[in-house]
Amino acid sequence: MDNLKVKLSEMYKKLQDLGECEFQETRRDRNAEIFKDFWQQKICNDDYKELSMENDLDPIIRLIDALAKGVNRERDCPIGRIYIFQTLWYRIFKDLHTQPNLRKAMNKIFEQKDNPEVVNSINSIQKINEKNKNGLTGKQANALNALMSLRYPRLWLSMVSLDHRYQVIKAFEFGNIDQIMNKSYGEQVFLSNRLIIDGFRTKFDLDIHVRFISLILYKREMKPLWQEDKPDIKEVALDEEAPEIDFHVDQNAFAMEKHLEDFLIANWEKTELGKRFDLITKDGDVVSKQYVTAIGNIDILVQDKKTGGFVVIELKKGRPSDDVMGQVLRYMGWVKEHVADKKDVHGLIIALEDDPRLKYALKPLDGKVGFYRYKVQFELVETKNGN
Repeated sequence: MDNLKVKLSEMYKKLQDLGECEFQETRRDRNAEIFKDFWQQKICNDDYKELSMENDLDPIIRLIDALAKGVNRERDCPIGRIYIFQTLWYRIFKDLHTQPNLRKAMNKIFEQKDNPEVVNSINSIQKINEKNKNGLTGKQANALNALMSLRYPRLWLSMVSLDHRYQVIKAFEFGNIDQIMNKSYGEQVFLSNRLIIDGFRTKFDLDIHVRFISLILYKREMKPLWQEDKPDIKEVALDEEAPEIDFHVDQNAFAMEKHLEDFLIANWEKTELGKRFDLITKDGDVVSKQYVTAIGNIDILVQDKKTGGFVVIELKKGRPSDDVMGQVLRYMGWVKEHVADKKDVHGLIIALEDDPRLKYALKPLDGKVGFYRYKVQFELVETKNGN
């Protein structure tokens, strides 16, 4: 541990010499103020009726997630790679804005900062949020931890994954992770944060800005000291499909259908599809969008509210009809074998315009694969059996 202490101290000094410490502290404090104003003036303001994705939400998400669209790391200084779809961030903030009980619970967490009383508030918001398919209180607490880190960057780690925190605690002997993992959701979030911060201060004698604990731990030379090797399901995909855009394709239509996927997830309950199908969650995280399989990612996978059956939804996205049809059938076969557990599996194709070739391909399937086309104002219109 003495060698590790020296290595950590040297790395911190290097960051200081490079001016990284001053830059990060200034930007994170500035971002906290931006978020505070956003929270008070827009999220908590009932008179602010409609949150704009482009003008209100995207700038805030860029402060949180390094994977958000339009991120400029130098200017925005995001917390890190949160691995939450942009559309789920939209849902999180819209739910916080429109649901007073959820917003009140989040306010309570912010008010209590990092005091032990925050545990009950975190447990409370997890219970309140159970009905929402937004990922705010997912098993790894990525979104919740990210929001707390953004609001109080000097109190909450920007290492937002509970799994990563447990690996650090175990590797550096900051505590007994088995005991922590058996505690409530709120206790896991609170204790994992405290143990790592206190561990750096007492064991390594490094009383530094909380932000730099995370920055140092994710440095290339540090990660092998704590990170366990775990297979990434995305790495075993057999044919990750990134469809090429043929030069004959209408580029405007293609771009529109890319936005349609975001719109559907962010506004699921308001759409015709949301009335019939539920988004799929796993451990509190929404996994419907870009559902990972061993043969590629399904655009959207949902379940029928009445039957519990599964529906594979693919957006045409300018692809040839035969390609999208084959892809839907292939994904249906995979879901039938690996996910459905004897439940029915159907398919659904969504496109901007009618396609005679798709209509003929759908006829022999007796309704197993449906077709929707959407209008520019995102009104979904179903066509039965390709007619």
